[in-house]
Amino acid sequence: MSYIEEVAQGKWYRPDLVKGYSEDEIKQIEALYSICIQGEFKQFMRCMGRSSGGLLAERTMMLYNLQPRSHMIRYKAYNDDLLHYSGYDFSYKNSFFFACIWETNLYFLKTTSNNPDRVYHYSEGSEDISDTGQNFTEFLKGVVIHYAHNGSWILQHRYTGELLPQSTHIGAEYVDDYLNKQQAYINELIKIHPNRHYDITQIKGYSLSEISAFEHVYKIQITGQLKDFMHYMGRSSGGLLSDDFIFYNKMSLIEKVNYIDRTIENTWSKEPETCHYKDDYFIFMTYKRDNHFFLVTNRKDADMVHHYNSYDLILAKTGKTFLEFIKEVIKYS
Repeated sequence: MSYIEEVAQGKWYRPDLVKGYSEDEIKQIEALYSICIQGEFKQFMRCMGRSSGGLLAERTMMLYNLQPRSHMIRYKAYNDDLLHYSGYDFSYKNSFFFACIWETNLYFLKTTSNNPDRVYHYSEGSEDISDTGQNFTEFLKGVVIHYAHNGSWILQHRYTGELLPQSTHIGAEYVDDYLNKQQAYINELIKIHPNRHYDITQIKGYSLSEISAFEHVYKIQITGQLKDFMHYMGRSSGGLLSDDFIFYNKMSLIEKVNYIDRTIENTWSKEPETCHYKDDYFIFMTYKRDNHFFLVTNRKDADMVHHYNSYDLILAKTGKTFLEFIKEVIKYS
């Protein structure tokens, strides 16, 4: 008997629509969400992590009703709440929420504990955290018994989710041409401050497909000077630039997305004369906590750098393009 047949207990589902994650994708999810996928949870993810073919629906399984960026922001918030309400018991730090029943009843696994299959309950907005007494598969079987329906009507509702950013391959990248362009880009920057210490062998960028994935995660458009920067040195500047730049900060991706989202919500989004709800903002640098430098990536002047001081509540254009800004940072740092 397969894992999904065991969970289904004879209930209706579409076998041809069942989809899981590969071993490599599971490792990516572990890194992205800072969790450990093992035991019964791993069986589930390999078999039907993407879709249960209609057996389990979005109204119970959070895995099937959110896209990557929403997942990351929501899980970061839930984990912060867990730490707070548990009195900062760090055994909850790498928890993973997978189900939501009746809106506020959330269910999660402590993925790095001695019993990673055990399901715990958290009532959103309260201090109620408890052990359900069930393992992951037992819990799923209970969900199927109480909430699954026999019939294709369920396929009208969302039953497929995605935890990973989906990259789009953009043509072939010719190594020699790329390396020549990268070297020219680096040379233009290092001549700004020729005595500055850096390690050229450590300068690394992102592939075009990875940059496309970033667009999905941050909900921005990566074009022009920002795209060149990410392509040639988005991963590491070899010491030319500090970790004030969000690209190099030691925060995990989920923390970076949450930080940018929260900062935007609490700062310049409250300036109706200069901001628009359709704008796609991207903070690329925060200096001394209060100074945020960002691009509005979907505007015609997407290369222009904006500055917001969250202490003085001053929002302004710097008058510099992204590349000009980088050169100035190198010159005066």
